[in-house]
Amino acid sequence: MEVNRIELIEALTKIKPGIASKEYLEQSTHFILDNDFIISYNDEISISYPFKIGVSCTIEEGMLYKLVSKMEEDIVSFELKENILRIKCGDVKAKLPVVIDSQIIDYVNKLSDEHDKLDWHALPKDFIDAVKLCAFSASTDKTINMLSCVWVEGKDVLSFDKYRASWYQMEKEVQDNFYIEADHITKIGGFEDPIEYCISKAWAHFQMGTGVVFSARLVLPDKLLDLRSKFDGFEHDTRISLPDNLGKAVDIVALAIEKREKLDQKITLEFGEDLIRCIGSSERGTIEQEVHLDKSLTCDPFAFEAAPRSMMEVLDKVDYLLVGKKAGMFRSKEKKGFQHMIGLIMKE
Repeated sequence: MEVNRIELIEALTKIKPGIASKEYLEQSTHFILDNDFIISYNDEISISYPFKIGVSCTIEEGMLYKLVSKMEEDIVSFELKENILRIKCGDVKAKLPVVIDSQIIDYVNKLSDEHDKLDWHALPKDFIDAVKLCAFSASTDKTINMLSCVWVEGKDVLSFDKYRASWYQMEKEVQDNFYIEADHITKIGGFEDPIEYCISKAWAHFQMGTGVVFSARLVLPDKLLDLRSKFDGFEHDTRISLPDNLGKAVDIVALAIEKREKLDQKITLEFGEDLIRCIGSSERGTIEQEVHLDKSLTCDPFAFEAAPRSMMEVLDKVDYLLVGKKAGMFRSKEKKGFQHMIGLIMKE
């Protein structure tokens, strides 16, 4: 079977989120080649990508990806003989060991059967926007269970990690409520927007217009909190209109921390009198920028820390900040829009 090398690289790259970093499950670090599809499966995420490759087996991800990436000709041919995959591209020839019979293929087939038997429902057009805006507020501690998830309930997409919370109201409702770890559901952002979904007892499946199916394992709710009450009952004394250039300032000071590990990527925003001081600081140095407010503060000075990329996404959707005793609430002007709550550091 001959295939286009560039198209193959694109397919392999797209399904990588479903490849395990360590083989806790046999062949979960492999690409699954299934004649008309290339698939990944790591027991938490599975991605099925339509691609006519003409062979059926599993092959170690690193070897195949690196080999195809280093080839130079446009066409790659595949031929399977027993448990050896023969690959040819120009003057490059390879014989790679593969696995023909694997339990992981049974897992993948089970998911495929679910796709065929379940009812698919249309997704709201702003579903991906909602997920992107809310996912960063979920906890990174998976032992907390529900707090590490993005909650999708009717029109509402919510997340909460004890220190911050996000709530986005979509244009339309979903028919099924579901809960997925934020780290998993955000990986769907690497594809074009999904157009429909279906839910089984253990998985949520999202289908793109191209036929790609992204599947993520559901988290079964152990204890549901009323997250909306945290927003509806928010008490505040001060409303601050956010300057248009605040996002640009956040982007600039973030240069000081861009090489840090993601969990440590935090900048500080200090609100005092008539300005906001944005600060990025690390062993590489410190960058500050002041952004002036239209009106002086009517509350005591305060500050908060935030991941710069997430804060820029928030600032792109909101217009003002409500200041309470221990927390701040970012809101958009729209009645049913995006809201984000964050804990504040109050200063004397």
